[in-house]
Amino acid sequence: MPSLKNSRVCALGGTLAAKLPLEVLKMAIKSRNTEDLIHHSDKGRKYCSHDYIKLLESRGIKISMSAKGSPYDNAIIESFFRTLKVEEVYLWEYETYRDVVERIPNFIEDVYNSKRLHSSIGYIPPEEFEHKLIKNNSCKVYSELRQVREQDKGLWGITETVAETPKAEGEAGQASQAVVETPKPETDKVEEVYITNTGKKYHRSNCRYLKESKIPISLKEAKSQGYEPCKVCNPPK
Repeated sequence: MPSLKNSRVCALGGTLAAKLPLEVLKMAIKSRNTEDLIHHSDKGRKYCSHDYIKLLESRGIKISMSAKGSPYDNAIIESFFRTLKVEEVYLWEYETYRDVVERIPNFIEDVYNSKRLHSSIGYIPPEEFEHKLIKNNSCKVYSELRQVREQDKGLWGITETVAETPKAEGEAGQASQAVVETPKPETDKVEEVYITNTGKKYHRSNCRYLKESKIPISLKEAKSQGYEPCKVCNPPK
């Protein structure tokens, strides 16, 4: 659920049931001034559910919905999903629901909300924009929002149980950072690989995932920081 005022996105779920969107809506109402608010969405069943509509109407929130089969009416969320796919999902080569559970909250909280520049709010991250509103007393409820977010950390409600599966070879992830490597002689050849601004994989120089950004780094340093080898270009391990 992104906000046009500050572009923040705050929830993730595993089904199309109305329960999670309803909880997110309650959190947004609790932490924001809803006076003269317009709630826009597509015509998904979760947004048309009795409880969801009833809550909006009880707070005097105006309801707006896209025309059937018209994504242009919901351009903000369509733009967000494009960003999510290009800057996160494609770079990490998602394969299972577990990938979604482990990576998307991190991308939204630590990158999209905290670091990524948004043109609609003056090319600053949503979190910085929010701090400015609080500092300038432009919106008194934003201080309350900060307290709610610190407690709930985005309401990451995962509604599906994901079975435990063993990690594939080479997918040690962040745990690899705790491994103490034996220093190699300085005469060893330094192998260079490449990383991106947002992904957590390292690549060969000609990898297709380096179109947006291409940052050189030694193989040893990439591995020590928890980067994993790209499955497409198969860089040295």
